Amino acid sequence: MSADNYKGKSSDLKNQGFQRDTHPLRAGSQTRITHCKYCVYTSTHQSRDVTPPNTQPLLCDKTYIFWFSKGYFLFLSKILSTMQKYLILSLISSMILIACTNHSEYQKVLDSAEHLMFSHPDSSLKILESTKRTSNMSPDDLARLALLLTQAQARTGMTSPNDSLINIAISHYENSSDRRRLAWSYLYASDIYDRLGIDSLAVKYIRLSDEVADEVCDTTLLYYVNYFRGNMLNRNIPYEPALKYLGDALNYAIAMKSDSRAIICLNEIGTVHLALGDTEKAKTMFFKALALINHDSLLCYEAPVNHKIALAYFAEEDDRQALNYINNSVRKIREFNCFVNYSSIYTLKF
Repeated sequence: MSADNYKGKSSDLKNQGFQRDTHPLRAGSQTRITHCKYCVYTSTHQSRDVTPPNTQPLLCDKTYIFWFSKGYFLFLSKILSTMQKYLILSLISSMILIACTNHSEYQKVLDSAEHLMFSHPDSSLKILESTKRTSNMSPDDLARLALLLTQAQARTGMTSPNDSLINIAISHYENSSDRRRLAWSYLYASDIYDRLGIDSLAVKYIRLSDEVADEVCDTTLLYYVNYFRGNMLNRNIPYEPALKYLGDALNYAIAMKSDSRAIICLNEIGTVHLALGDTEKAKTMFFKALALINHDSLLCYEAPVNHKIALAYFAEEDDRQALNYINNSVRKIREFNCFVNYSSIYTLKF
């Protein structure tokens, strides 16, 4: 082929989009360049006997800048979105932590007061009275505070002027699954109405307490429900129905291995028999109670038990024995500086 023909052929190839590759590593190859909007596709042809390689995309400057910018903004938006999520989560966690901290603080105070309720009710009352009611208190904490405060007041011989406090507990626990505290709320509501002289409500709530107490396995609760109901019936004629509930209370006291509660029940059962005119059964109960007073912590019960024994002998017109036991009772009252009120649940507070 002549030089002129070659030049013309070369010129035709350039017009068709072909150019000679002068790269030293691809000498003798021909490259076809095709432009798209963002990319350049390059087809390289080696010698006739070599199969053309696969077409590969190469990024041009515009394409690189476009995708880099888009990726950067996507990356930045993801970071901001993640930071926003973590910020929201941290705020929620902080709020929960503050709420839980306040809740746990109230729980500790209420648990401490409840733990001391039967052994040191006066200490329990001081703890509860020093607990401030705030807007951060949950409805459950507020109801529990109301119940424990009413309970502590009753166990220290204080008379509630009205039912506003215990009604907070009743309103809450009637709409909750805590049946045990509902029964306790009914019990102390009955005590309040009994002290206020509203017999119909006192009887209503002690019956409700009895019904709910049967659903829960709380021996202490069952003891108090039966004792208080028997004690209430003991002040009304006829006296026989009181024996059933006081007998059940005695069985619960024995099951709990509580000598103090057993002494109280035996003393009340003896009082019922004394009211029925059966002085022998009455003295039997009183002497059983006296026999259980074998520890310094139980010596405070000697005064009321000796007083009841004196009444039994007086009913039998045995003045000598009656005088002997009444003197014992007076001596114990002076020794322990105590006074026992038999007409209310206050007899349960020792």
